Amino acid sequence: MRRFKQALPSSENIAILKQKTHGILALCDKKSFPYTVPLNYVYLNDKIYFHCANVGRKLDIIHQNNKASFCIINQDAVIPEKFTTAYSSVIVFGTIKEITAENDKQIILEEFIRKFSADYFTEGLEVMVVPTLLFVKDGEIIHRESGFFSKDKFRALIDAYLK
Repeated sequence: MRRFKQALPSSENIAILKQKTHGILALCDKKSFPYTVPLNYVYLNDKIYFHCANVGRKLDIIHQNNKASFCIINQDAVIPEKFTTAYSSVIVFGTIKEITAENDKQIILEEFIRKFSADYFTEGLEVMVVPTLLFVKDGEIIHRESGFFSKDKFRALIDAYLK
């Protein structure tokens, strides 16, 4: 990371990964054409899991090139009078692997239901089909905050902006 003053401790990265619900997965096919897609995810056992259909563009690209990055925007606020944006994000770099073990897929599916539909857990188990699941692994995690403000001032600014 070029701007080390903008980095946060690993524990804060993990807290953001556990708390947030979606991010942008960035892939690149063999022709070097980028493809990004917003996804829900769960963070479980130090891994990020996605679900997807059994066929489609995302899987086609992953089969060509399994390297990826995943960006979660934690907070952001445009500061018009300063011509800048105060933001906080986590970016994970790594590779994607298809989960094939049915037991693992079931555990991850249950985690998705707990995170996104906890009040309908039983119904979710009955209705949801266990999809093909992927995870980003063995990657570097970077947390960035805009360098224009101190962390305390940034958090106060975000809090004020969100009120």
